[in-house]
Amino acid sequence: MDGPLACTVSAAGCCTSISTPPGVRGEAAEILYAVTGWIYSAAELRAAGERIHTLKKLFNIREGWQPDDDWLPPRLLTSPLTSGPGEGVGLSPRELREMVNGYYRARRWDENGFVPDRRLAELGIR
Repeated sequence: MDGPLACTVSAAGCCTSISTPPGVRGEAAEILYAVTGWIYSAAELRAAGERIHTLKKLFNIREGWQPDDDWLPPRLLTSPLTSGPGEGVGLSPRELREMVNGYYRARRWDENGFVPDRRLAELGIR
């Protein structure tokens, strides 16, 4: 389940420990309406989730989050897995940096993981 959807589902008091089946946003909107009478489209639920997710990030920044906090311990970047289906597979610092940067781009945050004012404006937070 992606961050914004998980935030929306969690805010509605539902379990987020499942994967996202196709169409779940539309179903979530229908369930929300049935329970609360609130009318939301799937797109509106996604936007609400993005706002929640971003507000959580802003809270972490206020409490001292720094870009280095989005990193793994060195052991995980130098030692491949020793057992299981991924045995022998490892993650390099370069691969992790690509993943973190991709995540920041997907959230429309800056290259250091901070939330730019333009993103806050897009989400109606500022």
